[in-house]
Amino acid sequence: MARTKTRRPRMKWAQQIDPAFWALAILLSAAFLFGGGSRDDILSLVILRPLAVLCLGLGLWTLNSEHLQRYRSSVIWLGALLALAVIHLIPLPPAIWTALPGRELPSQAAIVAGVEQPWLPIALIPWRAWNAFYSLLVPIGIFVLAVQMSPEQRQRLTYLAVALILLSAAIAIAQVVTGYNRSLYFYRVTNFGEPTGLFANRNHFALLMCCAFPLFGAIVPTNRNPDRNATFILLGILLMSLTLVMLVLLTGSRAGLVLAPLAIALTALVLDPQPRRSLISRHRKLIVGAAAGLVLLLIAIAIYMSRASAIDRLLTTGPDELRLSSWGPIFAMLGKYFPVGAGIGSFVDVYRIDEPRQILGTAYLNHAHNDWLEWGFTLGLPGILLLISAIGLWCLSAVRLVRERPERLPHGRLARASAVILLLVGLASLLDYPSRTPVIACLLAWSAVLMTSRPPESRTLRKGNPTQAFGQ
Repeated sequence: MARTKTRRPRMKWAQQIDPAFWALAILLSAAFLFGGGSRDDILSLVILRPLAVLCLGLGLWTLNSEHLQRYRSSVIWLGALLALAVIHLIPLPPAIWTALPGRELPSQAAIVAGVEQPWLPIALIPWRAWNAFYSLLVPIGIFVLAVQMSPEQRQRLTYLAVALILLSAAIAIAQVVTGYNRSLYFYRVTNFGEPTGLFANRNHFALLMCCAFPLFGAIVPTNRNPDRNATFILLGILLMSLTLVMLVLLTGSRAGLVLAPLAIALTALVLDPQPRRSLISRHRKLIVGAAAGLVLLLIAIAIYMSRASAIDRLLTTGPDELRLSSWGPIFAMLGKYFPVGAGIGSFVDVYRIDEPRQILGTAYLNHAHNDWLEWGFTLGLPGILLLISAIGLWCLSAVRLVRERPERLPHGRLARASAVILLLVGLASLLDYPSRTPVIACLLAWSAVLMTSRPPESRTLRKGNPTQAFGQ
């Protein structure tokens, strides 16, 4: 009897430990801590990518057919992207790759060198293609683990994501108040003298601050989850939101300045109508007073201190900026390599081959600063079709989220918040490359899971626990 009594609590304790949950929490935290840059020579990737491989292996071990069935559209899309990346890495016979558009220069190099044409892959820069393939393992690891989470676990992970975003904001505040101390910048190539938090790029940091607003809307208390401290929680969320608005102004990011008001406006759609009206009616004075008075005060202080560089850059920067003047040549090069593309990850080197003489200078483009355009440039027609299908999946899921009542959806408010995040990243990608950073890529994978989640099979619902099946 004594032996059985000592074993039971151990078994119960063991059942409460979900390795997939903790692997996802660790990988998400590691992405924030070590994945704030988009360059391929960042030292912290030596930690992040092997960790992602281990977490992905665990996720594949615990994955089952029910997970794949519930997320079949997202799984098919992600599988197609991974398959396309692998295809770009497979060496092809000379008779095939030399016939591909835009391969004249490497084929002539072999002729000049007096050697036989080698077997080469579609990607013109193979080592960068391998790096792009490795970079996909981090968000894929997030995706494979996320599809296995219960609604309660996803709620906890959302709190973790919010905490990590606030950590990045706290570091950005420390950068400002210390006079931009170099010890608080974690990347060699960075926007020094601007708040960047855990990122190397101020634009990516500003986008993350914008993505925090819909997440705030997903965790704000409503009459569906009453709390004695709801007013204090709401006040804290408002103060944090105002702080993030201030940080966006300080970054000097014009995209952040445009996206922040949009993110705040769309956050209202995260709540379903009845709780939203109840929330506003109960805290109308608090919301109006804080949102109007403090926002105006913060903006006035920022402008007075000459720190609202985003406004200044938006008003003074002309249309002849390097990133804008390069879009025309990049679009022309897209046709040169169409329909197969120049190869995944090959933009920075291939662009230099035909870079127009009139825009040559000391600065160089590490990306197209328009990720939609770069996808077509590097991945060709298959990449364009993948983008179109992604837009279609987002639209279908968004319509479903609008039509369905939140209680009939898995983690209803989180799903709507995820739709807003995907939209914000998509809009930011028109002028930048945020999804090239592991942090934003993981946020995309996480949001895709939450937005496209389908209810469990009917046999699960017949067991009579709809709250466990659907969550909040």
